[in-house]
Amino acid sequence: ANTGVDLVHGANGYVLQGEVTGFSTFYFGAANMSTLPMDLITFKGTLQNNSTLLQWETANEKNTSHFGVERSTDGRNFDHIGSVTANNNGAESKYAFVDNDVTQLPATVIYYRLKMVDANGEFTYSNVVTIYLSDISGKIVLSPNPAKHETKVTITTASNGKAKWKLTDNTGRVVMQDVIQLNRGNNNLVINLNSLSGGIYYLNVSGGGIDQNVKLQKL
Repeated sequence: ANTGVDLVHGANGYVLQGEVTGFSTFYFGAANMSTLPMDLITFKGTLQNNSTLLQWETANEKNTSHFGVERSTDGRNFDHIGSVTANNNGAESKYAFVDNDVTQLPATVIYYRLKMVDANGEFTYSNVVTIYLSDISGKIVLSPNPAKHETKVTITTASNGKAKWKLTDNTGRVVMQDVIQLNRGNNNLVINLNSLSGGIYYLNVSGGGIDQNVKLQKL
């Protein structure tokens, strides 16, 4: 008999199509739509230095194969950047993944998601974690300070460019200076202090999106 309803095979399963002239109870199903036997408890990300640290926790893993880590710079198109094997032990499990040098990406916002894959190839996606590179601000950190032989300078900036740094003594006399190429994120510089007398000095870094002064004590 002709029911007026056809079963059509589509790209991702089957679709019922036809005219509906009354009210009935319908049950729709589709291939590749499944809930994996696993609970994703948390999925979060933090910006650390020039890298993104992704961390997630699961429970009740059963026949879980792995986690694909995907990244996007527009929130729509995601690329696979790594994979983490599942513990698959049934208890709570903690995972971590580091995405290096993200401050060099041509974006101010980065999006991450997990592709959670079962042993039979079925998968589902996690929530999306957002990292804002615009949170990077200009700052200078000296370590150690006070210092005797040398100090490590960490310069954090939100843009790329050349910067001039100079070290002046308490009278304003320039005792050291140079030019450094800064990249967005953290940049490291080591200053040798062996030629300087003990006392107070001031480090100025100007250019490349930063203009700051920091006091340094030479022992």
